[in-house]
Amino acid sequence: VAFILYGLSEPDHVSAPAPGSTEQFPMEPAPRERTPLERERAAAYRTLASHACEDAEWKKCLDDLDRARWLDPEGDRDPKVDALRAEAARGLGAK
Repeated sequence: VAFILYGLSEPDHVSAPAPGSTEQFPMEPAPRERTPLERERAAAYRTLASHACEDAEWKKCLDDLDRARWLDPEGDRDPKVDALRAEAARGLGAK
């Protein structure tokens, strides 16, 4: 995981901001085939999102899930991702 997370901060041809960036994403990414690197980075963002939800960092959880969706829209259909989004939405609504 550390190697993948390290790769999140390395600039390359993948157009996604690094973790902690305030850059906004459009709601839906353009339809196209995703690269293996994009899918790996998306998985790393989903792992970060899961940890953020465990720590009740709801906005960070959703931001990381959005970054993952941008990199790999197919992975966003996973029921675990739906559960994380629902948990974060409930957490934000409780504030």
